[in-house]
Amino acid sequence: MGTTGVTNVTGTAPRFNYPLGVAAATAGGAAILVVSDSANHTICHTMMSTGVVTTLAGSICNAGYSDAAGADALFDYLLGIASDGTNVYVADSANNVIRKIVILTGVVTTLAGNTSGTSGFVNATGTAAYFNNPT
Repeated sequence: MGTTGVTNVTGTAPRFNYPLGVAAATAGGAAILVVSDSANHTICHTMMSTGVVTTLAGSICNAGYSDAAGADALFDYLLGIASDGTNVYVADSANNVIRKIVILTGVVTTLAGNTSGTSGFVNATGTAAYFNNPT
Protein backbone atom coordinates (compact mmCIF):
# COMPACT_ATOMS: atom_id res chain seq x y z
CA MET A 1 0.00 0.00 0.00
CA GLY A 2 1.29 3.47 -0.86
CA THR A 3 1.89 6.39 1.44
CA THR A 4 -0.14 9.57 0.95
CA GLY A 5 1.55 12.92 0.99
CA VAL A 6 3.05 15.57 -1.25
CA THR A 7 6.30 15.17 -3.12
CA ASN A 8 7.23 16.73 -6.47
CA VAL A 9 10.02 14.45 -7.72
CA THR A 10 10.97 12.02 -10.49
CA GLY A 11 9.86 8.42 -10.91
CA THR A 12 8.21 6.28 -8.25
CA ALA A 13 8.88 8.59 -5.27
CA PRO A 14 6.07 11.17 -5.83
CA ARG A 15 3.19 10.99 -3.39
CA PHE A 16 -0.41 12.06 -3.93
CA ASN A 17 -3.34 12.30 -1.57
CA TYR A 18 -6.44 10.78 -3.17
CA PRO A 19 -5.74 11.36 -6.88
CA LEU A 20 -9.10 11.02 -8.63
CA GLY A 21 -8.60 12.11 -12.23
CA VAL A 22 -6.02 11.80 -14.99
CA ALA A 23 -5.96 13.47 -18.42
CA ALA A 24 -3.44 13.41 -21.27
CA ALA A 25 -2.25 16.77 -22.62
CA THR A 26 0.77 18.58 -24.06
CA ALA A 27 2.97 21.32 -22.68
CA GLY A 28 5.23 23.09 -25.17
CA GLY A 29 4.89 20.09 -27.49
CA ALA A 30 5.82 17.58 -24.77
CA ALA A 31 3.39 14.84 -23.68
CA ILE A 32 2.19 15.10 -20.09
CA LEU A 33 -0.31 13.46 -17.76
CA VAL A 34 -2.32 15.83 -15.59
CA VAL A 35 -3.63 14.56 -12.23
CA SER A 36 -6.30 16.02 -9.95
CA ASP A 37 -4.71 15.47 -6.52
CA SER A 38 -8.00 15.82 -4.67
CA ALA A 39 -7.13 15.89 -0.98
CA ASN A 40 -4.02 18.02 -1.59
CA HIS A 41 -6.22 20.52 -3.52
CA THR A 42 -3.75 20.68 -6.42
CA ILE A 43 -3.38 19.87 -10.09
CA CYS A 44 -0.07 18.11 -10.84
CA HIS A 45 1.51 17.10 -14.10
CA THR A 46 4.00 14.43 -15.04
CA MET A 47 6.35 14.94 -17.99
CA MET A 48 6.13 11.64 -19.87
CA SER A 49 9.70 11.91 -21.23
CA THR A 50 11.33 12.38 -17.81
CA GLY A 51 8.81 11.22 -15.19
CA VAL A 52 9.18 14.52 -13.31
CA VAL A 53 6.06 15.41 -11.30
CA THR A 54 5.35 19.08 -10.50
CA THR A 55 2.40 21.08 -9.22
CA LEU A 56 0.70 23.03 -12.02
CA ALA A 57 -1.87 24.89 -9.92
CA GLY A 58 -3.13 25.03 -6.37
CA SER A 59 -1.62 25.58 -2.96
CA ILE A 60 -0.62 22.23 -1.49
CA CYS A 61 -2.94 21.20 1.38
CA ASN A 62 -4.69 24.60 1.37
CA ALA A 63 -8.36 24.38 0.42
CA GLY A 64 -10.15 27.49 -0.77
CA TYR A 65 -11.36 29.35 -3.82
CA SER A 66 -9.24 31.70 -5.89
CA ASP A 67 -8.79 32.25 -9.62
CA ALA A 68 -5.09 32.99 -10.03
CA ALA A 69 -1.90 31.45 -11.42
CA GLY A 70 0.07 28.52 -10.02
CA ALA A 71 0.23 28.24 -6.24
CA ASP A 72 -1.94 31.37 -5.83
CA ALA A 73 -4.94 29.47 -7.22
CA LEU A 74 -7.05 27.66 -4.63
CA PHE A 75 -9.28 24.61 -5.06
CA ASP A 76 -11.41 22.55 -2.70
CA TYR A 77 -11.55 18.82 -3.38
CA LEU A 78 -10.89 18.24 -7.06
CA LEU A 79 -12.61 15.40 -8.87
CA GLY A 80 -13.08 14.83 -12.62
CA ILE A 81 -10.58 16.19 -15.09
CA ALA A 82 -10.40 16.53 -18.88
CA SER A 83 -8.12 18.23 -21.37
CA ASP A 84 -8.41 19.64 -24.87
CA GLY A 85 -4.62 19.36 -25.19
CA THR A 86 -3.93 23.02 -24.31
CA ASN A 87 -6.16 23.52 -21.28
CA VAL A 88 -7.29 21.36 -18.39
CA TYR A 89 -10.87 21.42 -17.12
CA VAL A 90 -11.53 20.22 -13.58
CA ALA A 91 -14.57 19.74 -11.36
CA ASP A 92 -13.80 21.77 -8.22
CA SER A 93 -16.39 19.79 -6.31
CA ALA A 94 -16.60 21.46 -2.89
CA ASN A 95 -16.63 24.91 -4.53
CA ASN A 96 -19.43 23.77 -6.88
CA VAL A 97 -17.66 25.09 -10.00
CA ILE A 98 -15.86 23.94 -13.15
CA ARG A 99 -12.40 25.48 -13.52
CA LYS A 100 -10.14 25.94 -16.54
CA ILE A 101 -6.34 25.82 -16.26
CA VAL A 102 -4.03 26.94 -19.07
CA ILE A 103 -1.32 24.27 -19.08
CA LEU A 104 1.60 26.46 -20.18
CA THR A 105 0.95 29.22 -17.62
CA GLY A 106 -0.98 27.56 -14.78
CA VAL A 107 -3.57 30.36 -14.93
CA VAL A 108 -6.87 29.23 -13.37
CA THR A 109 -10.26 30.75 -14.19
CA THR A 110 -13.80 29.74 -13.35
CA LEU A 111 -15.52 28.44 -16.47
CA ALA A 112 -18.94 27.64 -14.99
CA GLY A 113 -20.68 27.66 -11.64
CA ASN A 114 -21.68 30.27 -9.11
CA THR A 115 -18.50 31.76 -7.61
CA SER A 116 -20.10 32.17 -4.17
CA GLY A 117 -19.73 28.41 -3.68
CA THR A 118 -23.47 28.03 -3.21
CA SER A 119 -24.72 24.66 -4.43
CA GLY A 120 -27.87 24.23 -6.45
CA PHE A 121 -29.20 23.37 -9.87
CA VAL A 122 -29.61 26.15 -12.42
CA ASN A 123 -29.03 25.78 -16.16
CA ALA A 124 -27.34 29.00 -17.23
CA THR A 125 -24.22 30.40 -18.86
CA GLY A 126 -20.89 30.74 -17.05
CA THR A 127 -21.04 31.82 -13.43
CA ALA A 128 -24.85 32.16 -13.53
CA ALA A 129 -25.03 28.33 -13.48
CA TYR A 130 -25.31 26.38 -10.22
CA PHE A 131 -23.91 22.91 -9.52
CA ASN A 132 -24.10 20.57 -6.55
CA ASN A 133 -20.70 18.92 -6.03
CA PRO A 134 -19.77 18.39 -9.71
CA THR A 135 -17.67 15.35 -10.47
